[in-house]
Amino acid sequence: YGALGLRAASRLGFPVKDTTWFGLTRHFEVVRERKGPRASLVLVREGDEATAPTAGGTVAAPTAVMVPEVAGFLYSTRETRPWSSMVCAGIASLELARHELVAAKSPKATSTFVAEVEVRVLAGWAWLDAHWAVDRNAGHPGSLWPYYALYALERAAIFSRVRTVGGRDWYFEGAVQILLRRHKDGHWDEAGTDKTIGTCFALLFLKRATVPLAVTTDGR
Repeated sequence: YGALGLRAASRLGFPVKDTTWFGLTRHFEVVRERKGPRASLVLVREGDEATAPTAGGTVAAPTAVMVPEVAGFLYSTRETRPWSSMVCAGIASLELARHELVAAKSPKATSTFVAEVEVRVLAGWAWLDAHWAVDRNAGHPGSLWPYYALYALERAAIFSRVRTVGGRDWYFEGAVQILLRRHKDGHWDEAGTDKTIGTCFALLFLKRATVPLAVTTDGR
């Protein structure tokens, strides 16, 4: 939420220091999971040619990317394992910080830095692929905040321009779960808090409320 607030300030013309965005990326290096396995990840992003029909009338298969390390993001260094909502928050924050630095042509946005952020983002998506769930906050020790986890997934997917993860349509699957769990009076219960907050998160997901990041000069 702090990152979203900074983005709102930036869009309204209030300057945010490069060191603040850069520090945000470093935070998610500190709380990144370590020593995860290698994995093959298939993401289809908005505008990918892999989703277009071929000359034979079929749809080309998306290309798998080898991820050196599956790694989610911890809520803090005191935690021992990631859970879905925090992994999505990490992905979204990294995408946002990188976008702002590149858009501002910051000297900190070197090709090495951009590549490092991409590796961390892909590692996070690989974690979500390996722990895929839209009916719960995967990995959370108390199984709390399922609708917050879905809203966080929406935010990460919009910022990363992701349409499908491992062949799964995140919006369709999430929307089905939400609609199945709607109470007759129109609310949703959120484990860990109250129905007002749960209903807000459910509606934000269904609305696809996150404003996409503008495409920068490097195509991101």
